[in-house]
Amino acid sequence: MDRKKLKADARKTLKRHYWLLTFICAIAMIAGVEFKSSRTLLDSIDQEKAAETTSVAVPGSGNQISQVFNQLIEQRYEEASASSQSAIETEKENAQPAFGRTRGILSQVVNNISSGLLIVQIAEAIRGITHSPDFVTIVLIIGAFAYYLLIWVFFLHMISAIIRRLFMEARTYEKVPFMHWMFIKSVRKWFNTAMTILLENTLLFAWSLTIAGGFIKRYSYFLTDYIIAENPDIKPLKAITLSRRMMNGHKWEAAKLELSMLGWDLLSVFTGGLAGIFFTNAYRSMVITEYYVHMRSLAKENGLEGAELLNDTYLFEKADPRLLETVYSDIEEQEKYIESHHIELTPKQRFWVENFSIWPGRIDEKREWQNLMSRRYQVRKDQETLEGHQYPVRLNSLWVEKTKNLGGDVFFMRTYTVWSLVLLFFVLAMFGWFWEVALTLLERGMFVNRGTMYGPWLPIYGFGGVLCLVLLTKLRDKPPLAFAASIVLCGFMEYMASWILELAYGNVWWSYNGYFLNLHGRICAEGLLVFGIGCMVVIYLAAPIHDTLVSRLPKKTVLVLSAILLAGFAADRVYSTIKPNAGEGITDDDTLKAAETEETECLKTV
Repeated sequence: MDRKKLKADARKTLKRHYWLLTFICAIAMIAGVEFKSSRTLLDSIDQEKAAETTSVAVPGSGNQISQVFNQLIEQRYEEASASSQSAIETEKENAQPAFGRTRGILSQVVNNISSGLLIVQIAEAIRGITHSPDFVTIVLIIGAFAYYLLIWVFFLHMISAIIRRLFMEARTYEKVPFMHWMFIKSVRKWFNTAMTILLENTLLFAWSLTIAGGFIKRYSYFLTDYIIAENPDIKPLKAITLSRRMMNGHKWEAAKLELSMLGWDLLSVFTGGLAGIFFTNAYRSMVITEYYVHMRSLAKENGLEGAELLNDTYLFEKADPRLLETVYSDIEEQEKYIESHHIELTPKQRFWVENFSIWPGRIDEKREWQNLMSRRYQVRKDQETLEGHQYPVRLNSLWVEKTKNLGGDVFFMRTYTVWSLVLLFFVLAMFGWFWEVALTLLERGMFVNRGTMYGPWLPIYGFGGVLCLVLLTKLRDKPPLAFAASIVLCGFMEYMASWILELAYGNVWWSYNGYFLNLHGRICAEGLLVFGIGCMVVIYLAAPIHDTLVSRLPKKTVLVLSAILLAGFAADRVYSTIKPNAGEGITDDDTLKAAETEETECLKTV
């Protein structure tokens, strides 16, 4: 084995996919699955914050939850309840204004989980039903085990297999599409992969109880995650056995390879984990990926028993262009259809269509254009595969072929007429109004006409959804970027709306003071997360379905309905500008005053 070549190849891949591979490793680090040494800086910050608080266990720490759990196991219910409540109060008193923990659903979730109060409430409920403390203890133990198994096995440690497959794809191809992140789920092998990782870690734990077994067996099972990532269909025991056979006689070789990167690991430690986050983690993972490719090649050459199960050839080498042309032969047929049904757009039409997804033309032409767009989108994705830029999923033996044409009622790469967008604005604005009225009704048992206007609409919901739909047109085929951009756009809109309304009328229609991660009380993480998810639903599901339904209505009906709604909205806007909607639960809410008072006290404490 040529270590220098392995590392050179690793650096070459890392240079080509730096941000992708760094991001993947960061996810694994945050999840606590791998690269724990890179959390040095984050952990030191947590410890510093803990030292600045009182002697009560810091909410959110494992010690706090463990303390409450142990108290419940020992059937000290009152003590567990008091401990969790005290932890919540301590966090509220010590929280910075932007990290409010006094109001909002997110704050309640963070407080209840991090303090252990949720566990206390569940235990109390079970005890109230069964009247048996012993039964509660059994349920808690089983529940804790099941929770750990579910999160650790079926989610967190699945990241190990996912990132290894992505690293292998990145090694061979110029592009790694977002959809490939869920390859294991797409081929319906999530459970099998999870069971392999569970068995591997169970055996490693058992061997770690021996003197030398932990070290030796770590390298025996060194390639298991890569094997299952390549072929998720391999049975757990077979994957582990194959790794053991491949590593027979190569354990010290693998150990020396890791030792040769010790300097980078030390640099990561000395820089508080920063070097690991921005280079070492991705580089180290890529080197081990190259090592797996080397060992896989040896197993194939030597005819090692079980090596035939490593059958995803095109994960490591690009397919013959002639084979790709055969498998993706429908591209030519689709291109001929698109060419024969070509619709020539005027410069003005092209500007609105390409930049804002707005269709300035007849409905019948829009339907034809829609069909062409769906076919063109699919052809573009298949063409990238045909050119060898990304992994050819159709050549994988586990792949179940989906519908080739992504057209239909929910195809999101479409255009919208102005009237369709107008009606969508009102649908979203009315939904937002019903949402907030319903929440207020449930929380306080009273009807409150939310918003500055009097009609059943909250314009910020409508504007937010429609603007994200049209302004993020060029990001629709990149969901992660579209999601991030939606949060930024909605955050800017909500912050400016709050500031302008307060400046113009001197009233506050909403305040997030006390909410977890808020900015001046005008926006908060909870609201932006909801807006971001909502915009994703609008862009990829609600808007396409809405547009399909609107396109089936007679044009006259659409125009009349739009005119009525616009007239009502305009009249409401004029009247509410002169006399804005205000009153109890709208602007002079007691909870807002209480939150502001509490915020002031927090600032004094800080």
